[in-house]
Amino acid sequence: MSTIQTVSSDLFDLFENESNDSVEIMKTSVTYNNGYVQKFVEMKISGIEWMNTDCNEDDNHGEFADLANGDVLIAGLGLGGDVLLVKDKINVDSVHVVESSADVIDLVWDRVSGAAGNLQVYNQTIESFLQSTSLTFDVIWIDIYRELGIQIPDEIQAMVTLATPRLKQGGRLLFWKYPVYLPS
Repeated sequence: MSTIQTVSSDLFDLFENESNDSVEIMKTSVTYNNGYVQKFVEMKISGIEWMNTDCNEDDNHGEFADLANGDVLIAGLGLGGDVLLVKDKINVDSVHVVESSADVIDLVWDRVSGAAGNLQVYNQTIESFLQSTSLTFDVIWIDIYRELGIQIPDEIQAMVTLATPRLKQGGRLLFWKYPVYLPS
């Protein structure tokens, strides 16, 4: 029996079934008829599934990881998969992560940041961060969404307006599951 090796599997090894005030992390593995085992991690916030690291997540984040270079801003820490995908890339100089939940940061950050010196986490909303920072980025990855995982076009446009001034010349703005890339 073999195991599919993905970022999901890497995250699986980093976590235990655990929780704090509002965040619960659970590990699951699925064995398919062909003998493959897929391991994934699920996060619930206040009892509601917030995210998981199934194979669809691996596929959705691959394009971001391929494009990540220079100074990278990630909006939404989640289970830290995006940090794992880019923190050790040779062409990535720094990774800045904005996460609004202190409970998520408490459970996740130390596990995914390791000894890398090019990482910084900020406990605030992405809107607040973009309005207050003077930093600029080569790639901005917006991996947040509101109700039931749906990004509303008006919210996307508002984020484009906030994020575009924080892009370096030739920088890219990418959204999870939403086809916006600026500039091309």
